[in-house]
Amino acid sequence: MRSFYGPEEHAVLAAWLRVPPPDGVPSVDEALSALGFGPGSDAHGMDTPAGNLAAAVGHIALRGIESRLPQWASVRNDIVELARKPHRSSAEMRAALLPQHLFTIDWAMTAPGLSWPERYDVVWLPQYDVRVVTASWDSPETHGFLEAALGRIEASEDVIAGVKRVIIGHWQAEASRDQVQWELFLRGGRIKKREALSWASLVWADESDDDDDDDE
Repeated sequence: MRSFYGPEEHAVLAAWLRVPPPDGVPSVDEALSALGFGPGSDAHGMDTPAGNLAAAVGHIALRGIESRLPQWASVRNDIVELARKPHRSSAEMRAALLPQHLFTIDWAMTAPGLSWPERYDVVWLPQYDVRVVTASWDSPETHGFLEAALGRIEASEDVIAGVKRVIIGHWQAEASRDQVQWELFLRGGRIKKREALSWASLVWADESDDDDDDDE
């Protein structure tokens, strides 16, 4: 059977999904290092061992659509520095792992031109027959990496119900660390502003906005 993944990617996906890996793949530690998420690697920001596996899965799921993801940039001495570096991905892979944008929020506008966007996508993983909900950021400053898998949705589960479960769980973890509700709804995809606000009200009951106008 034709594989959509390399040996290292199979090792990472199987470990994160907790399923037996195919024969002949490297160890998880070797695979993470090869993909740039191992100890001593700075290819994807700060080394964060606890999140490396989820970050690597997010990287695999979102590869090939970097131009659509949040991007931090700076210009110094006429040189543009980007947080997110594009990588090669075949047309077949982009078609197979075509992420669906859910919505994008901004946690806070802390200063003019300084924001903290977080984009959510859902991606089907062929061969593993599951969907993965991902989050992506414009820089590794907050989390130590640019994207991460937040959770899985089984093939038997309704997609939107699964997305809601995973994202609310993510927000609840943030709220447990005293994170206040996100400030702005930047862009809707499969999920519109009204629905995202209703989910937020389940986590931050006293902070939710009454503004239910839809965003595109």
